[in-house]
Amino acid sequence: MLLLIISSLCALPILLKIAAYATPAMRGRLSKTISGLLFCDLLIRIYCQQEVPFHLCAMMEGVAILVLWGRWQWGYEILLFFGASGAFLALLFPIEAKESGHTIAFFVRHFFIAFTPIFLTLHESARPRPNAWWKSVAYLLPTVPAVGLYNAFFDKNYMYLCELNMPYFVKAIVLPWPYYILEGFCILLALSFTIAKIVKRLDAKKERRPTILIMTSKGGGGHLTAAKAKIAEMKEKYPEMAVIEKQPFAALLKIDIWAFAQKTGNTKALTFIDNAGRKYFAFFIEVGFFFYALLALRKHKTTLIIDTLSFGAKATIKAIRYRKWRYKEVVLYEKILTELPTEKTENFFFYLARLSSKDRPYFRLMTTYPLLKEGETDAAFWLKHTGLSMENIVYGSLPVRKAFQEYADKKRVESKKIVLEILYKDSKSQGITEEAASFGNFVYEKREKSLLITLHPKDKVAMLMMGANPQTEAMLSYVDHFIQFSQKHTQKNRKDLLFIFCSTDKGLQEKILSHIKNTKDYPASLTIFVLPYQDDRVLAPLLHRADLTISRSGGLTSMELFLVATGSIFIHKEDKKFTMPIWEYGNFTYLAAKKGAKLISMASFPEIAGDYFTKGAADRR
Repeated sequence: MLLLIISSLCALPILLKIAAYATPAMRGRLSKTISGLLFCDLLIRIYCQQEVPFHLCAMMEGVAILVLWGRWQWGYEILLFFGASGAFLALLFPIEAKESGHTIAFFVRHFFIAFTPIFLTLHESARPRPNAWWKSVAYLLPTVPAVGLYNAFFDKNYMYLCELNMPYFVKAIVLPWPYYILEGFCILLALSFTIAKIVKRLDAKKERRPTILIMTSKGGGGHLTAAKAKIAEMKEKYPEMAVIEKQPFAALLKIDIWAFAQKTGNTKALTFIDNAGRKYFAFFIEVGFFFYALLALRKHKTTLIIDTLSFGAKATIKAIRYRKWRYKEVVLYEKILTELPTEKTENFFFYLARLSSKDRPYFRLMTTYPLLKEGETDAAFWLKHTGLSMENIVYGSLPVRKAFQEYADKKRVESKKIVLEILYKDSKSQGITEEAASFGNFVYEKREKSLLITLHPKDKVAMLMMGANPQTEAMLSYVDHFIQFSQKHTQKNRKDLLFIFCSTDKGLQEKILSHIKNTKDYPASLTIFVLPYQDDRVLAPLLHRADLTISRSGGLTSMELFLVATGSIFIHKEDKKFTMPIWEYGNFTYLAAKKGAKLISMASFPEIAGDYFTKGAADRR
C-alpha cells in the first residue's frame, strides 16, 4: 500500500512533464484515453459491484469523464476546486481501498481525478471564471441533503455523512457528528480559495513579459521628467516589452521635505538634506534600496533597469549580482545622469564612487560630455570624481522629451511665425489665463479648452519657469520687475509677452492674477500668460523662440536650455549666503561656459536684465 501511495505521487509530475512535450493532437488522444478508462471503471462499479455513484469519488469520476470529453467549464471548476483536493486526500489516506479490496482500481481512479484539472490548467489553457472558487462549492451543496435522505432510507454512508471514514489520528482532531460536516465545508472553502490564488499567481507568472524597470523620484521634478522621456523612448523602441516606473524614494521615505524646501527657497535646507543623506544615512539608504530592488526584480521579469536617481547604484548592483548567482538571470543596469556633468555634481558622484571593482562591470552611466578644465581629459575627469573608467561611461542623447530632441541645435528663423496651442484640463485655469492676459493688448484666439497664440517675429518673448516647486516670493518679484520696466520703457509698437508656468493646484496662479489686478497703471504693452504646465510640444518651440528665460538650473531644465534655448539665459539664485545647491551651481557653470548663461536674483534683476527692456531687440544667439 505504501508503495502504491509513493508511486501515485511520483507518477503525477512525471505524466504532467510528458504532457508538456506532447503535441496538441497527442494531448487530445490522452484526454480521450483517460476519459474512456474512467468511464469503464464507473460502469464496473455500478453494474458489477452494484454500487450507487453517490460517493464523492464516483461523482467526481463522472464529472472528469464529461470534462475530458467535452471540456465543460462548470465541470472543470468543480474538479479543480473540489475533486482534486478530495482525490489527493484519498491517495494519502487510502482507507476505502483497504476495505473494498480493489486497491489498484482505487489508486488509478483517484490518480486520474487529481490529474485531470491539473493537466487541463497547465497544458490545455483551462482557467476558472471569476468567483468560481465558491460557486463550484455551491453547485455541490444541493447533493448533500439529497444523499443524506438516501442514506437515511437505505442505511448507507455515502459521502461519509453518517460516519467519518478517516485514519484515527485525523478523527482525533475533528469535531463529532454532525459538526464535522460543517467543519469539512469550511475546510473545503479554504482549500478552494487557496487553489484560486495559486492559479491566479500562475497566470501572472505566465503573462509576465520581459520588463524594463525605470526607477525614479518625484523629488525636484527633473528625475520624473527624465523617466517619462525614457519610458516613451523605450515603449517606442521595444513595443513587445513592458515598461514599468517605480519610485523607491517615495516608497521608502513617504515624505516631501525636499519639495517644501524648494517652495520656500531654503537652499541651505536642500544642501543639508543632501549632505546628511550622504554622510549619515548612506548605509541605511543603500540597505533599504537593496531590498526594494530585490523585491522588484523578483516581481518583474526584468531585463533592463534604467535609474534616474542620484543614489542606489551600489544596492541595485548587489541585487542584480544576487539574482545572477541564485537564478542565473542577466539584468542590465543603466543610470541616467540627470545633471550636466561638472566637478560640482556631488549628489551623483558620491554614490558612484562607492562602487567596488566587482560592481563596476555591471554598471553603465548614461551622460553627456563633461565640463573639463584646461588640459583635462574625459577619462581623468570620470576617474577622479567617480572612480569609473571610460568602459562604464556611455555618451548619448540627453534624457529630454521628444520635442526637445527635435529642436536640438536647430537654428532660429527670425522671420518665422510660431503658433502655440495652450491646452487646459479645467475651465478655472483657462479663466485665470484669459483674465490675466486681458490687461495687455496682445490678440490671441480663444477656444473651448485651449488658447491659440501666434508669436510674430517682432514680439518680445520672455519665459519664467521655476520648476515643479516654485518659490512664490521670487515669482511675484519677477512679475513686479516686468511690470515696472514695461511702465518705464514702453516703446511704440513693442509687444512684450511673459509666459509664466506654474502648477494649478497650489494657488500660485491666483496670486499672480491678484498681483496683476492690483497693479496701478498696468502697461498695455505687456501681456502676461499665467499657464499651467504644458507638454514638450509647447515648451520646446517656445523655449527655442524666447528672447529671455528665467529659470532654476535643475538638471533637466538645464539640459533643455542647453539644447534649444536661443535667447538670454538667466539662472535664479537666492538673495542670501546659500544661493543655490552645489549641483545646481554646477549646471549653471556648464550653461555659462556653453551658452553664456548669467545668474540673476530678485535684487539683481534691474542690473542684469535691464537691457532687455531698453534695447530694441534682445541679444540673440
